[in-house]
Amino acid sequence: MNPGALLGACLCSVLQCALLAVAVAAILRAVRRLDAASRYRTWSLVLLAAVALPAIDLAVRTSRPLDPASPQRAFAAFVVAAPLAKALVVAWVAASSALLIRLAFSFARLRILCRRSGPVSAALEARAALHAGTLGLSGAVTIRSSRDIASPVAVELSRRVILVPERLLEMLSADELDYILVHELTHLRRSDGIGNLLVKLARALLVWNPVLIFVERRIAFERELACDDAVVARFGNAGRYARCLATVMLSAPMPAAVPFARSARHTLRRIEHLATGVRRTAAPPRMALLGIAATIAVALCAAVSAPQFVALDVPLEQTVTAPIFDADFGPPRGAVVPAALELTPGVEPSFSPFIARGRRFVPRT
Repeated sequence: MNPGALLGACLCSVLQCALLAVAVAAILRAVRRLDAASRYRTWSLVLLAAVALPAIDLAVRTSRPLDPASPQRAFAAFVVAAPLAKALVVAWVAASSALLIRLAFSFARLRILCRRSGPVSAALEARAALHAGTLGLSGAVTIRSSRDIASPVAVELSRRVILVPERLLEMLSADELDYILVHELTHLRRSDGIGNLLVKLARALLVWNPVLIFVERRIAFERELACDDAVVARFGNAGRYARCLATVMLSAPMPAAVPFARSARHTLRRIEHLATGVRRTAAPPRMALLGIAATIAVALCAAVSAPQFVALDVPLEQTVTAPIFDADFGPPRGAVVPAALELTPGVEPSFSPFIARGRRFVPRT
């Protein structure tokens, strides 16, 4: 594979992803009535487009003939040497491998947390089973307590497990524990664990794309809001649920270990969303969805005609290495002359009434 074409596809896809993310964010900002579940699906589509864009760009570039003297190379924004291009590809592979190894360690840690967790009361197990049936969640869900976590976690490995911190079992009331159970059960019903895994894999493989950091955060935030909407739809008390979130966040032993979200800022935004009482419609506007779909489709189609941003610093091949004719009227040095047109002394060409003898032409006798 040509490293220059690969780097060009990567750089071009970053610019395309940035424009796509800005356009989608502007549409979602204009349509405030769109519910969190629809926004989550929208940003998931943006992530899929971000994964597809470099593949499309690379396929288009490899299908074009490689001509060092073509205008594409002449108008490339960056011309890099072949060793540097190979070194960048190696750095990409190393960084992606490091993130994948880190992801594997995270899953191993989840398995260890599940094995070290303890049982909960039978009453809490019964309430969890009742809420799971109400949400339409099929299959068994195990509720476990753990002293090694700071916030509730829904785990989807070989079995579905909800880990609840031990301190919350003693601190929260039964109704507040129901909020947490419904939130985590909604994660399991939506298969958010698998979706989060796919997002992490895309982030690890496309480590060179900084736009995916923004897209990943938007997906995580809208995923939590969608589960919050399910809790409010189930119990109908947004204010009390907001106070429950605040209690869990303030009781966390570490500021970074906050409930359900990646950061305290996201949790505070969720509490504000619940406290203001602004409810979004469950039926998203069709024009907004059509505009988002058209934006993603235009981005994918534009990738086919994207310019080449990176080219390798390959020396141009020398097409003519000698004058048209040398002093002996022979063929140019370095040029390929068909045998039918090759002039040799003493041989009569079929297209001329003269024969060549040295440097003089003598009429035929």
